[in-house]
Amino acid sequence: MIYDYTLENGRASSWMEDGGYYKDPDNNKFIGYSTVNEASIPNTATKYTKSQMITKVLDIHSRYPISVLGPDDTVAALTTTQVTAEVNAWCSARGL
Repeated sequence: MIYDYTLENGRASSWMEDGGYYKDPDNNKFIGYSTVNEASIPNTATKYTKSQMITKVLDIHSRYPISVLGPDDTVAALTTTQVTAEVNAWCSARGL
């Protein structure tokens, strides 16, 4: 499952198996993946579907553009199509 979460003492929570993605600077939450029993997940974490995650990451991207370093060392913001493809690849890599 996909969740957003906050760090605990500078680290991902013990229930978060694969985290640290797509930080939202406005609330200091990250996106991550975990398959633990939902009863172990704090109520401060929000569960997302793949579609909701894409919407969430595109919202973050609209406020804080996700960029890449080009071959000539220039920084370029990704397009919404590129961000959507990146999030889809992230989900596919986790079987979602």
